[in-house]
Amino acid sequence: MPIDIKLGMPYIWLDRSRIPELSPTLGGRSMHTLYPDDPTRTADHGTFRREGAAPAEKLTDHEIVSELCDLFAGRQKMAYGETLEWWMDVCAEVSAQDMAEALLPSLSEWPFDRQAATLGINAVRTALIARARSLFEVRLRDTGELPL
Repeated sequence: MPIDIKLGMPYIWLDRSRIPELSPTLGGRSMHTLYPDDPTRTADHGTFRREGAAPAEKLTDHEIVSELCDLFAGRQKMAYGETLEWWMDVCAEVSAQDMAEALLPSLSEWPFDRQAATLGINAVRTALIARARSLFEVRLRDTGELPL
């Protein structure tokens, strides 16, 4: 038995073609066709049969708004893979009256103006959440993953 000079330990030469587990091909077939669900092998999305068995988590409205608040406050550059400019396109989807009501608390210090802004704020919040959910559906359909 030969001795490894660096480690000082005996080693055995293995003929990989004679051991099926170590052979790259078995009878002309790839090992990947024999073991398609090997969890240690990196594969493209959709390769394994049971890959989509776990349902995607559904984010709550609070989690979506919290992520968007971080974006709007400047604490992060992107939310769910999209920039601030992309998210501000929701302003075009909300009516002018709702947008005006949502902006009112930033312009006025009066408490009754803040109370009057409730409907506009809820409309903008609902539009942002709807846009996030539609983004999730498109990304889940196209890539099979949620943008986080």
